[in-house]
Amino acid sequence: MSALVATGGRPSPHPALPGHEHCITSNEAFHLEALPKSIMIGGGGYIAVEFANIFHGLGVKTTLVYRGTEILNRFDMDLRTSLHEAMSKKGIEIVCCAVAEEVVRRDDGRLDVRLNNGETCKVDQFMLAMGRSPNTEGLGLDAVGIETSATGAILVDRYSRKAVGAHIMGPDAGEMAQLLGIPLKAGVTKDDFDRAMAVHPTAAEELVTMYKPNYRVRKGERID
Repeated sequence: MSALVATGGRPSPHPALPGHEHCITSNEAFHLEALPKSIMIGGGGYIAVEFANIFHGLGVKTTLVYRGTEILNRFDMDLRTSLHEAMSKKGIEIVCCAVAEEVVRRDDGRLDVRLNNGETCKVDQFMLAMGRSPNTEGLGLDAVGIETSATGAILVDRYSRKAVGAHIMGPDAGEMAQLLGIPLKAGVTKDDFDRAMAVHPTAAEELVTMYKPNYRVRKGERID
């Protein structure tokens, strides 16, 4: 007999950050009593990028600060740079190669966020979007011989870590990403895709007309 327990996870509160108690996460973002006039989001993953666009779309002055050289680490580089440019053009400030070192609550209720590049930003809210913590505490995993990482994540073998998918940017990208779920689960190949005809959304045709790669990426580096 085997059992699967899906414990899920939660946004990491980053207790090592001085002033972390003044910050919100993606959980609290849905329960704010009032829409902030300005917000800084710490992180560069898809959750941070998604909320940056959501808040900006609601009219909030939005700043995204990320420790890396470009947002969306491990995604396709063309997508990363194109999205960065598109977000900047519509008014989202993106600060790379920087992290928050301290968050201080001001007398007027706003926050001073001090970055490691020497800059201090005054915002109404600071949202932490820098990883999630697995809900594995108290399950007794060690008692049954299940190894976990320092953060509590269950260690798996290389087969469990293997994933196949697609990075898509543009109109109806969300629909196309969901569209791939069924064929990937069914184990179809690229040849199967090429024998199909994608009719909706129109941009989905790109998935079945891409017969040859423009270039390949190995270990994060583009190769010809």
